[in-house]
Amino acid sequence: MQFVITRELPPEEYIWLSRLRDNLSADKDIGILAKAYKGKEKEPLYSAVMEFIVRANEKQYKEGLEMCQALEELFEGKLNEREAKGKAEVVAQIRKKQQKQNTPEQAAEALELDAGYVGEVMDMIRKNLEFDDIQIALELIKKETCAK
Repeated sequence: MQFVITRELPPEEYIWLSRLRDNLSADKDIGILAKAYKGKEKEPLYSAVMEFIVRANEKQYKEGLEMCQALEELFEGKLNEREAKGKAEVVAQIRKKQQKQNTPEQAAEALELDAGYVGEVMDMIRKNLEFDDIQIALELIKKETCAK
């Protein structure tokens, strides 16, 4: 039987294995991991490891203002995928109301949402006509997360 004590592994030699934990730091881990992951997003094994790391570090992502930029690069699409799908459905409903020339207030009332939020989504749709519903949802999540 063998034990691997990840905190004792040299992080420069074991980029992935040494970061399979729930306390990543921006300066020692996030940037390095982001560079190592770049270009490997579609590889199933790397993707599975990143999914594990993302879930283990979800709290740091949501709380870390100073880590926002590095985490955005590292976790783009991973952490927010579940949330984005739900938001994308709302964006699709708002888009339909906007296409029917509804005001933000009318759409908000019909969808039982906050008028300010609906107005923000409609504005984002207007400014990013080439974006689909998922892309709009990801932009909203990014804005919410990085604005804290």
